[in-house]
Amino acid sequence: MPSPAQGDLEGERLPVSLPPVIDAHIHVFARPLFEAIWRWFEQYGWPIRYKLDADAVVAFLRSRGVSGMVLLHYAHKPGIARAMNAFVAEVARRTPTAVGVATVHPDDLDPAAILAEGFAMGLRGVKLHCHVQCFGPDDARLDAIEATWLLAEIVLVRTVGQQAIAAAMITAPVVGSRSSAPPPSSSGSPRMRCFQHCSPSF
Repeated sequence: MPSPAQGDLEGERLPVSLPPVIDAHIHVFARPLFEAIWRWFEQYGWPIRYKLDADAVVAFLRSRGVSGMVLLHYAHKPGIARAMNAFVAEVARRTPTAVGVATVHPDDLDPAAILAEGFAMGLRGVKLHCHVQCFGPDDARLDAIEATWLLAEIVLVRTVGQQAIAAAMITAPVVGSRSSAPPPSSSGSPRMRCFQHCSPSF
């Protein structure tokens, strides 16, 4: 059963006394994929308050006083990351104050090439999601992805958590029952910039 809506209060916009505010975690998807995600959350997660297209998300945040934004997304299955990256790159191109981030699936045939193409389109990071994409952060399938990310010297944003992958999130077979919690140290390399987004249990 989905969780109830929070019912928290919200103001009209950010206080003008604040310095410039950057929202560093904004999910944007093409409309069909957004609608599928909304349906999933209505069934398994929680009600979605704002069902907005990608451009409407940007306009809404601007109207609330957000100065800059980082556009994130994730490929829930192999074979779709290229189209998703092209979509986010186009949204970022139309939004001078936004930074777009690429995604890739660990089971894509050529993840390094997909990321390189995304970076060439102006995307400036990598987004991975352990739960949705069904992998642990120490999965060997990530080797090519991490090598490409290191070479580009950009940021990785990775959603992790303290539980095994939720049953409702399974989109592909998972080998073993590994946790998606981050390892104690991602790497000894000072060039690795990895932000772990810790997801709560469902």
